[in-house]
Amino acid sequence: MLTIDIGEGTQDILVYDKSLENSYRLTVPSPTHYFANEVRKTKEDLIIYGKQMGGGSFAKAIREHQKKYKVYMTEEAAKTIRNDLDKVRNQGIELISEAEINRYPGHKMKIGDLEIEKTYELLKNAYIDPTFDVIGVAVQDHGHSKKEKHDRECRFEMFEEKLKTSRKLESFAYLDHVPEEFSRMHSVLESVKENYDGPVILMDTGPAAALGIKEDERAKGSIIAMNIGNLHTIAFSLRDDEICGMFEHHTALVDETKLWNLELKLCRAELGFKEVYEDGGHGAISIEKNIPEITLITGPNRQKLKGLVEKSTMYRYALGEDHMFAGCIGLVKATQYLLK
Repeated sequence: MLTIDIGEGTQDILVYDKSLENSYRLTVPSPTHYFANEVRKTKEDLIIYGKQMGGGSFAKAIREHQKKYKVYMTEEAAKTIRNDLDKVRNQGIELISEAEINRYPGHKMKIGDLEIEKTYELLKNAYIDPTFDVIGVAVQDHGHSKKEKHDRECRFEMFEEKLKTSRKLESFAYLDHVPEEFSRMHSVLESVKENYDGPVILMDTGPAAALGIKEDERAKGSIIAMNIGNLHTIAFSLRDDEICGMFEHHTALVDETKLWNLELKLCRAELGFKEVYEDGGHGAISIEKNIPEITLITGPNRQKLKGLVEKSTMYRYALGEDHMFAGCIGLVKATQYLLK
């Protein structure tokens, strides 16, 4: 199995064959990071086409570029900035059709979260045979609502709807399809299917990381599974295989004290969507109280909780040296669940 977890700073790749111990691991720059650097190096107008991908630093680089140059984007590529294309136009970006790409002078840039053939080449160069029974990809998808709502609101509405039908982390994984509102996942699925005809697993990065944390030998009973990523921090309150609550914030807006307070309210089922959303985060869902035996932390910014890890045995880093591959490990576990 090929698993790819696409974040803001890195793209983590794990090739699974029979056991995690014998899996191959690579960490390379994320597409968002790569394309943001390409925008910064460009000293002329931009004509951007391709697939919707993660925004983050790329969207920020586009805004800076617009101070001196024009930016043209096809509608599909423009969803990277915002799913609401009227808001993209209001930002000053001119939307063009695929047929108009060569009509405008400037630097042409084809974007997308994943070109599977390039991943194959990367693996071949590392002496890894790119022949797979299944491919799994995790990306963060804000979703898109037809209502006049912010992307952050849409994301938590979709989490709430999912939790009404199942409180298992595996329920956030999809086999060969994704709901219509998950536009970014849909773009990834299309990209993979262009050069691969086997089964494809799609999953949001947050639940994927939490499911990966569950593979830590200490993840028994009631736990908090927290992934502190480059752009987002997400935490799940878990009792065995059931989600009791969750919150998601922007990593740049949280510190050790804030995360401790958010976790405390989450455990008491007192943390609401409004508190996190109005603080600049994505939101929160509290279903029921759950007192954890341990908080397991992973992600590239897990050092934010270094003080708590040093002071209390209830806080521990998860998965040892595999902490960057929690999402990939979660994809493996979700695949085993879905294909049973």
